[in-house]
Amino acid sequence: MNRATQAAYGTLPIIQLALASGVLLFALIVFVVLRPSGAETDLSIFRWVWLAFALLSIFGAGVVRGRLSRDATEQQAYTTAIIVWALAEGQALLGLVTYLVAGDRLPAVLGLVVGSYLFARHRASEFKPWFDSPTESHGS
Repeated sequence: MNRATQAAYGTLPIIQLALASGVLLFALIVFVVLRPSGAETDLSIFRWVWLAFALLSIFGAGVVRGRLSRDATEQQAYTTAIIVWALAEGQALLGLVTYLVAGDRLPAVLGLVVGSYLFARHRASEFKPWFDSPTESHGS
């Protein structure tokens, strides 16, 4: 792996950690500092919107990651990783906002679970083969 490639791959774990940490920090702020008012509002539509987005995120992350072919470039692997992690982050943040706005804790907790699953399932190390020398085979 040359220096430029090594530097490019070296930023992937940092990006993943930054996205996951942002979600956890926001969760801490929502659960500990802000805490929604005790009265639940009837905004159950948020729960269904979050559920649809969470299911689409799980499915979409699998599809996007699955489309990364063995002969893809480093840039394609890099972009795929960021898209997958953005899906994980987005649905988790939506779940936390649902709790904040509607007082519905279920999407917040499940959003964190789904986000953790997606971040763990699609780790930065899974994309490392695309940054290795072109003669080595890539995993998919």
